[in-house]
Amino acid sequence: MTRLSSGRWSDSFLLLNFSEGYFAAVARASQDVMRILDLDGVVEYMNDRGLELLEIERFDVNQGRRWEDLWPVAARPRIAAALEHARGGQASEFTAYCPTAKGRPRWWQTVVSPVRDGHGGVARLLATSRDVTAEHRREARLKLAVRRAQEANAAKESYLRYLKEALEVLPAGLAFYDADDRLVIWNRQYVAAGGADDDGKSSLKVELSFADLLRADLADGRHPEAAGREEEWLADRLAARREATGSHEQELSNGRSYRFEDRRLSDGGIVSIAVDITDLRRREAALERGAAELLTAKAAAETANHAKSEFLANMSHEIRTPLNGVVGMADLLCRGPLPDKAREIAEIIRSSGQTLERLLSDIIDLARVESGAIALEHTTFHLGDAIRSTVALSRLKAEEKGLRLDLTIDPGLDGPVAGDPTRTRQILTNLLSNAVKFTDAGGVEVRAEVVRESLFSLSVRDSGVGFDATDRARVFRRFEQADGSITRRYGGSGLGLAICQQLTELMGGHIDCTSEPGQGSTFRVELPLVRVETPASAPVEADLPEVFEGALRVLVADDHATNRKVVDLILTGAGAITTCVEDGAEAVKAFRTGDFDLVLMDMQMPVLDGLSAVRAIREWEAAAGRVPTLMMMLTANTLPEHVAAAGDAGADGHIAKPITAGRLLAAVEDALSAGVGSPPPTA
Repeated sequence: MTRLSSGRWSDSFLLLNFSEGYFAAVARASQDVMRILDLDGVVEYMNDRGLELLEIERFDVNQGRRWEDLWPVAARPRIAAALEHARGGQASEFTAYCPTAKGRPRWWQTVVSPVRDGHGGVARLLATSRDVTAEHRREARLKLAVRRAQEANAAKESYLRYLKEALEVLPAGLAFYDADDRLVIWNRQYVAAGGADDDGKSSLKVELSFADLLRADLADGRHPEAAGREEEWLADRLAARREATGSHEQELSNGRSYRFEDRRLSDGGIVSIAVDITDLRRREAALERGAAELLTAKAAAETANHAKSEFLANMSHEIRTPLNGVVGMADLLCRGPLPDKAREIAEIIRSSGQTLERLLSDIIDLARVESGAIALEHTTFHLGDAIRSTVALSRLKAEEKGLRLDLTIDPGLDGPVAGDPTRTRQILTNLLSNAVKFTDAGGVEVRAEVVRESLFSLSVRDSGVGFDATDRARVFRRFEQADGSITRRYGGSGLGLAICQQLTELMGGHIDCTSEPGQGSTFRVELPLVRVETPASAPVEADLPEVFEGALRVLVADDHATNRKVVDLILTGAGAITTCVEDGAEAVKAFRTGDFDLVLMDMQMPVLDGLSAVRAIREWEAAAGRVPTLMMMLTANTLPEHVAAAGDAGADGHIAKPITAGRLLAAVEDALSAGVGSPPPTA
């Protein structure tokens, strides 16, 4: 027998009132596991049979382990309850699983009893565990056999019951009909599909067949195609259903819709599925409404865009028309003999008019870029010549301020490329204009360099006022400059750089800048480079004619008296003979009775507009077999769609207002050189 330490055993002997020999004999003879526990559940003693059954080599009382901790976690709540009862003076029994020390599976039936001292108090606990593994296994096998027998005896009922439970969790209604077309099992969703009450079973009878559902449909008039042949229709539907080819859609009075589809079972029964398509139809309706709203929004956007385009066109026309008088007349004054004071005044008027013209162009360009109305041109041009000619336009202004204007072009760029020459020049022009405007001393340097095979850069560096890093992000915003004081000092709208940025991005490039206050700024544009083998035509440098060769006969049609006067003064000053009319109808009449070398036609005129007048003249020429006369639009309608419309009507060129003498005479000279059918670039 395993003993406790001598001191502990003496205490136990006195408390339990046992003789050592008697207890040892009982423990040795027992075939069960016997343990003595203190009131805290710590094991103080275990018999030899217990060590054998639990496959423990020896028991060490000094371990002081709680009995409860020796069991699997699942059994511990029952052990705790049994210990609590024993401490209260009541024996408790439980059966639980606990493997041996070597991991062998065992089930134990355990009794926990209180052990009282001489005064009747509970001093120790006695736990006796019997191995009932064999009995447990026999019972488990018996239960399994009973369960299998029950399942075998009630296979059909059990199957239907389990199937019913499974059906209840389905989102759709589902039911089974037997070979006699009788409803044998269904779920609540199927009851709802049949229009039954919430309790379902009380209102949906087992004897209800699918034929009854079809007859109910016929009674409600849901199938008007069956009128007069109901029985025949019913027989056809039932036959089709038995062949699993039929389908039936039932519209209930509450507005919900269900689609029924069936499949034949192996024993000849029918599976019927009821799907609630209310949400589907609601979503379809919502999609239809959304599509309609989208179309409405698209139409509204197109209307707004069209209105914006019309507004831009009208504003351009209405502003350019009077501006043409200001710029044209001021230009004529400056070309004539004037006293110094009068010339100064005329120059101020001309300069102010040119500033207004550029501001108007900037605003319209920016609006067209943002609305996506600008279409890039893709043509072959000589990049080096385009850069040189653009720089030449700014050289006079730089020289007037005493500034140095240097240009360096990489030899790799001095050749033909494919792209948009107009927008490339516009970007460089804006950067040069800013550089010259904000530089009072020193100079401006333009560099064109190859970055890599498919990319080149244009950089404009000046020695002007500059700006700090905090203002760097603002310079490309609309109507903003780096410093408000700069605007007051130098003027300007703050649109030039915004247009440069948007045009650069539209062309697939990038623009950036660096600057130091008082040290100047550098703006760098990188644009895609596409070299071509076909040589680009070099620009023709034509001198402005002082007098046209021969007496050039020109018909001028414009509804604005000032504009007619400006054109008349410029052309007659160059030796032309002009006939001026104020609308398209008069222009057609004058053309038929006169003989002209050139027609300059405004677009927007009363009685008959310019496009209609051009068409009428071309039709008259064709009918009379006459050689077409050179006709150009001289108009404030300058948007690309206006240029395209003029070409479609039969015009040979397009001159934008406001004009100066040099611009008009150069455009006329180019048009005369190109001839009819080959319009020069838009002036």
